[in-house]
Amino acid sequence: MPRFFFDIHDGETIHDEEGHNIANLDAARAHVRHALSEMLAYELRQGNTPSIRVHVRNEAGARVLTARGRGEVLIDEAPEAVACTRVGEVDSGTLSPLDRAAQHAMAAQKAIDADGSAALRHWADMLVWAIERAILRRANTASRRKPE
Repeated sequence: MPRFFFDIHDGETIHDEEGHNIANLDAARAHVRHALSEMLAYELRQGNTPSIRVHVRNEAGARVLTARGRGEVLIDEAPEAVACTRVGEVDSGTLSPLDRAAQHAMAAQKAIDADGSAALRHWADMLVWAIERAILRRANTASRRKPE
């Protein structure tokens, strides 16, 4: 079984001298993805804004992949007028295209929840999050414009 070494760079450099026996490069990729997500989560819980790189080397010492992670939590306070409406609460003819997209994305979340697919739920959550950010940006831009 091949041996892979995981060098961590997070402001300091930690060289992996022991390595890990891992079946193949795909398994090493999965291992570094999991380890990096755990490191980022730990740093975020500590209140830090982490930026971590992991270089993976093979037994010959050649770098075979690099994983990068950056953690930051952004919280935008949404004005009540901008908050996403639930599906069916407002006539869709009066909604902006982004508000309609939010309705469809939330309906997709419900359908995915019924199916039980965690991976699809993740992507549906990311879509809703992205739409909400766009709605917030639009509202913030509009509130900065002052009538003359």
